[in-house]
Amino acid sequence: MTNPQDRVGLWPQFTIRTALVATALAALLLGWVSSMQRAERSQRALMLRAMRAEGQLLMDRSRARFQEFDGARYTTLPPRTLERVKLEGMNLRDITIAGGATAFYRASFNDSDLENATLSGGGSSFQRAQFNNARLIDARLTGGGSSFQLASFDNADLSGAVLTGSFGSFQGASFAAAKFQGTQFQGSEVAFQAVNIDGAQFQGADLTALKRGDLESCYFQTPPTYDAQTRFPEGFDPLLNSWKRSPGGNSSD
Repeated sequence: MTNPQDRVGLWPQFTIRTALVATALAALLLGWVSSMQRAERSQRALMLRAMRAEGQLLMDRSRARFQEFDGARYTTLPPRTLERVKLEGMNLRDITIAGGATAFYRASFNDSDLENATLSGGGSSFQRAQFNNARLIDARLTGGGSSFQLASFDNADLSGAVLTGSFGSFQGASFAAAKFQGTQFQGSEVAFQAVNIDGAQFQGADLTALKRGDLESCYFQTPPTYDAQTRFPEGFDPLLNSWKRSPGGNSSD
């Protein structure tokens, strides 16, 4: 029969052994968790580097595709060639590019110089295209029905430019802080619904191709500006729609 005192003497020894084993297991668990976290961070970093490399490769390919324009300055490309193309920060002055029905879909010309350029496409061309901060002085952009929908021209200089569309074109586009001095909108039944014209400058612009109701549906926080030379669609009153008239000259509203 075991002596009770012997059982009492064994208890502390068993407790120390259990504590050591538990400590070892906890250390192993913490090490495994730490290793998994390091692996996850490393994998995330590799994915980010791969994404950046893929984006740079796409831009390099886009730039290489258009290097030939420096000489000829003209091309007609097969359908879909111009979709999602990235030509940001490039000198594309005087260039002429003709594309198909979906030309320039989600294309990006941010910060590029397109002065006196001619870009043309078909029905849904220029949808979701980006021309933010681009220089489009005297440029000609031509699309068909539903073209330029959700396109962005924020802070772009469109002075003297000609924008041509038709049914459904320009819906939901953004021209925040864009310059439209002397700009012309052309085409049959050009739509201009729910367009962001926050702080846009329309001095001398010809807006007669737009519908009165479409122009009234435009939204802004900073009033767009106009002057005596600005031409509006019949029945549209800029003052009643909270536009701001630039000083100087006689009102022709």
